[in-house]
Amino acid sequence: MIKSRSLSSVVLIATRNQSLRTRWRADLEPLFVVQVVSSLSVLHRAINRTNPSVLLLDLDLLDGAAAKGIEALIRISPSTKILAFSRLSKEKEASTVLKAGAKGYCDIHMDLMLLRKAVQMVQKGEVWIERRIVAFILNELAFRPVEKLSITRAELKKLTLRELQVAYEIGAGASNKEIASQLNITEATVKAHLTSIFLKLGVADRLALALYMVRAPVTTESNKNIQ
Repeated sequence: MIKSRSLSSVVLIATRNQSLRTRWRADLEPLFVVQVVSSLSVLHRAINRTNPSVLLLDLDLLDGAAAKGIEALIRISPSTKILAFSRLSKEKEASTVLKAGAKGYCDIHMDLMLLRKAVQMVQKGEVWIERRIVAFILNELAFRPVEKLSITRAELKKLTLRELQVAYEIGAGASNKEIASQLNITEATVKAHLTSIFLKLGVADRLALALYMVRAPVTTESNKNIQ
């Protein structure tokens, strides 16, 4: 059964491609209030006016300036979560748009059922990217010298043993569902652990935690079997 759409869940579609606008709108309208735009100038006005919960952004609309374009949109509406869509699905492009603040990176021809799921997941604060791209980004950042891209043992000691397990699973690119299955807990419990982890470690979101955990020291506690 399809739930009635929520007037507070506005999804904005931004693409020059009329076929995509039509297809995405038809698929999402049963669940969300959907608006569409076909140019960058109209997009800026629309996102400022409506502050949509999610923006489906065709990267072609940014004419090769993906990072700057996404950063500008986030400045206009910081609460809007951006799902970026590419026709090439390249790892380096994914890294660029995620670092700029996008909450997801998708193939523009993704299955419509996955499209709905991606929108719903980023609304909940999760990140939507393919596993192969997660691995690329984590590997890329693991070998890059940066000022602050690691968590110390002292910081990790703030976490409970279960929180440590969840944090390391996030660093490995696991979804909430996969973590719940691996640790034999519910997805709601995973989310509760993540909220606590974010607060204790001072990280903003799931992606930030994953990037930090790449360089986190391995602890014996994290490998213990917790009943």
